[in-house]
Amino acid sequence: MNQTANYQLCQWDPTDRILMEDFNSDNTKIDTALAGLAGQISAVSAGMGNCEMEVLTYTGAGGAEPRKITFSQVPDVFLVAGNLAFIMGQGGKATAILTCKDATYSESFVNDVDVAWSGSQLTLTNTVNARYQMDTKNKPYWVLGLKRKG
Repeated sequence: MNQTANYQLCQWDPTDRILMEDFNSDNTKIDTALAGLAGQISAVSAGMGNCEMEVLTYTGAGGAEPRKITFSQVPDVFLVAGNLAFIMGQGGKATAILTCKDATYSESFVNDVDVAWSGSQLTLTNTVNARYQMDTKNKPYWVLGLKRKG
């Protein structure tokens, strides 16, 4: 009887006698190998990535009130994107960066913007244009917060 190279599983020739013990032995080898792989996969999965990610969405209300975004915890960095604009910054800091097309959509610009934090809630305010506070009426927005593990 021949055997496989890696796990020495049975490979019968037409003239070999087939025994239940051979099947049981092969099944034990396969079970042991799979259990070892499952343990390795669990260990790798537990250590994957170096941060926790939180993703939120909302629909703009028109900017009559400041836009408030509540995270489960203050992120190390955040990004709010939608309507050809995005704001990114560090959690807990009073300034972020706004990048977007101008009001006529003819040019792009980058500005520092003031933001406010109360616990894990981010507040975006802009009295010039709802778009600049990421709150254009009926437009979808996506929020990403990243927090280092540990």
